[in-house]
Amino acid sequence: MVKAMEDWEFSSFRDYAGLRNGTLCDFRLAESILGLKIEGFIEESRMIMRDDVQKLIH
Repeated sequence: MVKAMEDWEFSSFRDYAGLRNGTLCDFRLAESILGLKIEGFIEESRMIMRDDVQKLIH
């Protein structure tokens, strides 16, 4: 377990937030199945994210 979601190596959060350029998640599939939009995901995540990590997100 980790204290912050951005610290979990296998979380798709890192891909959505632009902290990793990987292939862990399929953005189009997540959008079609979950209705998950990257813009909404990042904004909602910022509410619970540490300040130093928020500065890293573009």
